[in-house]
Amino acid sequence: MEYIIKIDPEAVITNNKTGVVTWEQIVADAKAKGGDQLWLGPAAGGLDHVTAQMIWKAAEIEAKWVPFASGGKAKAALLGEQGITYTGNPGEIIGKPNFSVAAVCAAERLPQFPDVPTFKELGIDGLENEIMWRGFAVKAGTPDSIIAWYDDIFEKVTNDPDWIATYAPMGNMLVHKTRDEFNKIVQADYDAYKAARQ
Repeated sequence: MEYIIKIDPEAVITNNKTGVVTWEQIVADAKAKGGDQLWLGPAAGGLDHVTAQMIWKAAEIEAKWVPFASGGKAKAALLGEQGITYTGNPGEIIGKPNFSVAAVCAAERLPQFPDVPTFKELGIDGLENEIMWRGFAVKAGTPDSIIAWYDDIFEKVTNDPDWIATYAPMGNMLVHKTRDEFNKIVQADYDAYKAARQ
């Protein structure tokens, strides 16, 4: 039994100091390198890595994943030009002028990043729901009365002005997904990740 309260779309982030900043430039560079383009991010086999694999497949390009112990270390490596892109969330570049978001996995452009195209706009379908969801899980068998209490709290948090003012500018979609909705999302993610790794 789980609940989502924040959704962060996945995105492809680049270093403004290189000559590869836009999605079109990423694709051209990938094709020129014939599979040797380096994408950076945290962990091997994690969400960002799987998202990168799905992007490569959908865009019909080849690249290599270089995992780091954290997103911060991967972004530092991108600044050091050890790779071409970093796969993460758009909010990670706020206040960091050396980075740009080349493309975002969302159905529509994010209001916080109005100049960033979605993959769909770029002619690449199937990446609209690649997201990092953030929420809570409770122990199986938790009484319905406790579940209802949590539902009420999360609904209030989602509509709290301070919560919205703090997290909405970062590109987060602030939502209240109940356990049934969340369980469907988890199953869909599992199926998609399994397919991506085949």
